[in-house]
Amino acid sequence: MAGLHRSFRLGALGSAVAAALLLAAPSATGASKCGGSGGTRTQTFTCGPGEFISSAFAEAGSYVQRVRFQCARLSGTTSTVTKESNLLGGNKPGFGSNDGRGTCLGGEAVWSLETMCGTYVDKVTEIRCGPVYQNAVEFGMESQSINAGGSGGTRTSLQCPNGQGIYKVTVKSGSWIDSITVACRNP
Repeated sequence: MAGLHRSFRLGALGSAVAAALLLAAPSATGASKCGGSGGTRTQTFTCGPGEFISSAFAEAGSYVQRVRFQCARLSGTTSTVTKESNLLGGNKPGFGSNDGRGTCLGGEAVWSLETMCGTYVDKVTEIRCGPVYQNAVEFGMESQSINAGGSGGTRTSLQCPNGQGIYKVTVKSGSWIDSITVACRNP
């Protein structure tokens, strides 16, 4: 499916499909937090002006223990990584039994972080990416699988409002990640 959303901008049929996708795109009511209220440590990673999250990494066992994100400055079909977070989260390094990374295509920002959550963040399943234009992040069909974590929790989509991308992530943790909160903005 890589790049599939780009074909929607071609021809009358493509325009009709793009319009249908915009109508079905997530609204401002999408969740911005998943997980419980616990955690003894709060860590926040924020991209600079004009930058967005473009990559996510998760390390997990039965629960997600640590995450890492990259910020990128996006221009056309190019992404220039500007900074990477330290590992955010749990205090049991190396305890995870699986990990995964998802990276958007060049020029794309993360507009949704897909998770499984309950009392803790059980799993990070994927990121959803879209190209950045002058005034908006297009909600594309592009997704990058991460699949790090256990089998519990309820599916929770940490989605941005229409036209926005994720630029800030806050993690509350103890031994595992208790919650992840995202913040979004326009380009």
